[in-house]
Amino acid sequence: MESHATESASVVPIRRSRACDFCAHPDSTVSYPCRDFSLTTAASVKSGEDTLSSNGGFLHVDADQVDRSRFPVVVYRGDWAACDLCRALIEASRIEDLTQRIIEEIRRQSPSTRLTLDDIRLMLLLFWEHRLKAAA
Repeated sequence: MESHATESASVVPIRRSRACDFCAHPDSTVSYPCRDFSLTTAASVKSGEDTLSSNGGFLHVDADQVDRSRFPVVVYRGDWAACDLCRALIEASRIEDLTQRIIEEIRRQSPSTRLTLDDIRLMLLLFWEHRLKAAA
């Protein structure tokens, strides 16, 4: 997996109690600003709309162009909170280690989960794609 540079990314300290959005640890310490994004199928784009664009190897469309009534949509909104361990893995661009940490925690908390390593990898790639970078 390719390395993702993080040195220009914004990191904001968390002032209230919030679980880590990566591993669900109860005490996150920082938050990564991120644009909202959704995950769905190409078939969910409303007919007659020609607003698909490609960026970072993913197809993008405005949220209002998705037919949410007939197709499943997973929505990720706003900042992503991270605990100290997940932050360290993010800052070191240790994506595979972060993937393993997440899946182990999910399986520990919910042994019957149907999530796979590839599901987690895709989520992390989308997180990286939609992170807001600090102003230079």
